[in-house]
Amino acid sequence: MPSAAPPAATVLATRLLEAHYGARDAFTRLVDPLLRERYDLDMRDFMILRWIGEQELTPGSLAQLLHIPGYATSRLLDPFIKRNLVRREVTSADARRYRLHLTPEGHDVLQGINETLTEMVGKFIQELGAERFELLIEGLDALTRIDAKSFSHPKKDQKLFDASRKIYR
Repeated sequence: MPSAAPPAATVLATRLLEAHYGARDAFTRLVDPLLRERYDLDMRDFMILRWIGEQELTPGSLAQLLHIPGYATSRLLDPFIKRNLVRREVTSADARRYRLHLTPEGHDVLQGINETLTEMVGKFIQELGAERFELLIEGLDALTRIDAKSFSHPKKDQKLFDASRKIYR
């Protein structure tokens, strides 16, 4: 007997995950080699430079943006500092705290990367059309704003299930 077709929501979830994986893989395969060749950086490095260039960040706030532990930022920032792309500046309020800033060289590299990405995005827009490309970005932005806390967590759900079984035996 043939198995029943999966529910529509399952099909959509699978398509979403496959599309996400495929798009991320394709984008990385297309963009990372260019960034490595031209700037000896990758997409993650670009995001770090962009965030530091756009706002006043502390190492802790950068760690939050990257979803990494705070102690890991020092090792992560060392190559940027050695290449004179980023500098640390002690805050006037507390000599133990510092803010991150792009150096003039960091601004130049960021501008170059932006030009490279603009060139690449132009090719994506040609392929998809401007309207579809804008809809894609809007959809991705909407997904990033979804609060992870609103999703259930299997371990937490299992504990609740186990607790309810004990109560209702």
